[in-house]
Amino acid sequence: MIRILLAAIILAGLPCFANNEYSPELFRDELVETTLKNVSDIYPAPNLNYNYDDSEIKGGAEVPLVHYKPLKMRDHLVETTLKDVSGEYPEANLVYDYSNIRFVPLKIRFLEHITTKKTNNFEGQIVKFVVTEDIFDGKTKLLSGGTYGTARIETLMARGAMGEPADIIISKFDVEGLDKKKIDGLIVRRGANLALLAGALKYSIGTVFPGTGYLFMLIKGGQAKIKTDEIFELKYLP
Repeated sequence: MIRILLAAIILAGLPCFANNEYSPELFRDELVETTLKNVSDIYPAPNLNYNYDDSEIKGGAEVPLVHYKPLKMRDHLVETTLKDVSGEYPEANLVYDYSNIRFVPLKIRFLEHITTKKTNNFEGQIVKFVVTEDIFDGKTKLLSGGTYGTARIETLMARGAMGEPADIIISKFDVEGLDKKKIDGLIVRRGANLALLAGALKYSIGTVFPGTGYLFMLIKGGQAKIKTDEIFELKYLP
């Protein structure tokens, strides 16, 4: 009965909306006004008495040449941001052998635990580490073990429902005595992925006991953590 009354009220109110006149807002488009300012909006009347069966198609008609007239429009944002940018690209070195790139291992260990579980760690945080071994380029010693450095936590993603694990990504490594632009590598740590377990329980038990499968969607993945006794290896290109 309530549904019938609601439908009757909606149908009764439709004519009220139908009688409202639409009043479009006026917008100005500089591009349209510039390109169409000399274009007539009056269309010629069609020739309804023309007999298209008697028409003859003639080839070789000359197509009039229309000269392009560039629009005189200025983009101040582009002029400001690109005024010192060169439009010439450097020529690519297509014969460069990238397989000959040398790198030496850079082994580090963090000085504090980093985790996604009830911690004060946050994205953008600067964390400290220590180089665990001497670094040599051939016989040349580049850095002594025990040198301290810093890095930044780029991503600290909490674990989610349906078995989604937490993530930690660390980059921007900087060690005194080394060129930080030549340090290559990321440290990525993920928690336990329980998506398959949560999905299996949801569709198996949920099929036997309808309605209970949604409870297993509350299963969260594992926390991500980095311990102080773990050794990570980066690459340094001397």
